[in-house]
Amino acid sequence: MVEMLKDYGVLVSATFSFLFLFVGWFVILNSTKYITSRNESKSSLNELNQLIDKTFESSVEFWSEYNDKTEEQRRAFIKRSLTIHSQLKRYRKLLKHYGLEVLPENELRRVKNLLTMLPSKDDKNSAKALNLFLEQKVTDSNALCNQLILDNSYAFMHLHTPVHSPALDRLKIRVPKLSAMASNVVFWIFITIVYFALFFYFLP
Repeated sequence: MVEMLKDYGVLVSATFSFLFLFVGWFVILNSTKYITSRNESKSSLNELNQLIDKTFESSVEFWSEYNDKTEEQRRAFIKRSLTIHSQLKRYRKLLKHYGLEVLPENELRRVKNLLTMLPSKDDKNSAKALNLFLEQKVTDSNALCNQLILDNSYAFMHLHTPVHSPALDRLKIRVPKLSAMASNVVFWIFITIVYFALFFYFLP
């Protein structure tokens, strides 16, 4: 047995060293890809939230000044809103590739209706009804904007759970305590010494 270990000790040591190196490389590569993907999705999500915020800021301004707008300006707003609705759908498709489920279909319909649904003839014929319609548009715009941005943040947090405590605390390793830290250091020094002792012992 000893002779066999002497003959193959270097090979065994080299094999284990390669395995440790491969596992370490795989872990680092996987972690790097995860972090890169997370940052890319976060950047796209921030762009989406900025688009939502600007869209509803413009919506509030439009409905607040609706009576002062010309028919041409109103048509331009509707056309621009439909373009934005298409952009939102593209962002939803993009973020889905990163595992983020945002802007469900029912919410997109709410956005489209809120931005493009003009007052009816009855509303236009009554100043009171028209004012109530426009006030509701402003209220709904603010509420939906806040809801969508908050939902997007929750979706990101659900996929990438925030870390509230260091990994060492979760593993019950109390590093600040000198005695515990000393015992851990001694243990790993002992393992290292044994490893190198066996490595040099089995060299031919």
